[in-house]
Amino acid sequence: MWKVDHHFSHNSENYRKFRPSYPAELYLEKLQFVKTNDRCRDCGTGKRQAAVELAKYFTTVFATDIGRSQLNSAENQKNIVTKKRGEQTGFKNDQFDFIAVAQAIHGFDLE
Repeated sequence: MWKVDHHFSHNSENYRKFRPSYPAELYLEKLQFVKTNDRCRDCGTGKRQAAVELAKYFTTVFATDIGRSQLNSAENQKNIVTKKRGEQTGFKNDQFDFIAVAQAIHGFDLE
């Protein structure tokens, strides 16, 4: 079960402005193992910093988050589909070529 963490939701705009991005080398290191580049999922996307970068490599990126205010003020891009989702996503098994979790591990119940 996901922890409902609204720590960033009340200040979504500043979160988007000041959250650092990841270096291109990080994506290239991980993506070398991906065989097809059709569909990607970015879990806990927040302001979609990682989704925007992943959209350079994939036909479609599904950017999901539980925080509505985060998603509403996120950067728009044509090949990014934004969905408000929690643990029950509605996605089928084996639907994605790559699944990413950037700076969102704090939102998962790992027990």
